[in-house]
Amino acid sequence: MSADNWGMCPRCFIKAKAVKEKEKAELDSIYGKVTSERYLRALSAFDKKYPDSLVLIDGTFREDYEIGIDRDGEFYINYRAKCSICNFSFEYKFQQHVYKGEGS
Repeated sequence: MSADNWGMCPRCFIKAKAVKEKEKAELDSIYGKVTSERYLRALSAFDKKYPDSLVLIDGTFREDYEIGIDRDGEFYINYRAKCSICNFSFEYKFQQHVYKGEGS
């Protein structure tokens, strides 16, 4: 069964973002304290490690969902998601009877 969407896990993203920000702060702290060549090498290594805003963790969050109204007039939303890396998961279900027949 294929997923409706493969996205980015919010837990993994927040964790990776914090690690990236910590490493960037460490990099910024050596500016002016080391040679420019050493700083530029460290900056280049940082840019290679974190290309394009953490897209490396995208595609690990499986989302399956359905939405509609069944034959009995019941409106429904079913949503499930789970990360293949950290196992974060979320589920949401909603139902409401919206049509009961003529005159409703």
